[in-house]
Amino acid sequence: LYSHITYANCKASSWAYGTYDDLGLWGQADSPLAACEDTSAGSTWQTLGVCKNPRLDIDNISTSGIPENINVDTPTNNGTYRIGVYYYSGSLATHPVVNVYCDGVRVATYGYPVSNQVTISDSGGYGCVGDLWRVADVHTTVNSSTGEVTCTVTPLTDGSGNPNISNGNTSY
Repeated sequence: LYSHITYANCKASSWAYGTYDDLGLWGQADSPLAACEDTSAGSTWQTLGVCKNPRLDIDNISTSGIPENINVDTPTNNGTYRIGVYYYSGSLATHPVVNVYCDGVRVATYGYPVSNQVTISDSGGYGCVGDLWRVADVHTTVNSSTGEVTCTVTPLTDGSGNPNISNGNTSY
């Protein structure tokens, strides 16, 4: 997507407080309110009257065992979405696990089981200078008649087949 756009414009609070103009920054149509009104930020989305697409339902940088959750409700036909994990804060090595769901079905898991464990250990905070794991590209195909979405998930690796992890490089 766009390198100048941050995750923050996926958060309900960013839109509610006027942080962003409604410019369709991600190039995606808004989602119906029913897609997000029962989430932890549901009351904020209700105030806006729509769900932004994509959106960050769970933003967790401090509690072990609680995932972050990002939704793309209406993916673009023939679109490609890159998944990345940024180690925002902490002082210990961490082992993220990424599950990819397509049309409600899990289609890929990265970083698990232990034999496939990925380690990132350098946090960077708000300046985005820590470890960034580029996990996978998800290519979407949307059936124009039924709306059914299918996905092709391609893992991203370095030249040696290892996880694609860089430090201080925020380009996706």
